[in-house]
Amino acid sequence: MLRKNAFIPPMLPTLKKEPPNGLGWTHEVKFDGFRVQIHKDGRDVKVYSRNGHDFTARYPGLARAFSMRCSTRACILDAELRQ
Repeated sequence: MLRKNAFIPPMLPTLKKEPPNGLGWTHEVKFDGFRVQIHKDGRDVKVYSRNGHDFTARYPGLARAFSMRCSTRACILDAELRQ
């Protein structure tokens, strides 16, 4: 069973004119989607918005597919959903 308040506040991006230089920096393209966290514990799956709102009812197909097809027993995935 998922524990209450399982949401982990994500690190949010900061808009800059130039990317940082030096070793240890990784960059990724920002698509126009929704940032979400997917929490899986056994067959229980919750989908959260980047602000911690429960989006599971908004994306029931995603939660169901992740529950059935992700072979890991428990995990937290930080992702971006494109529409």
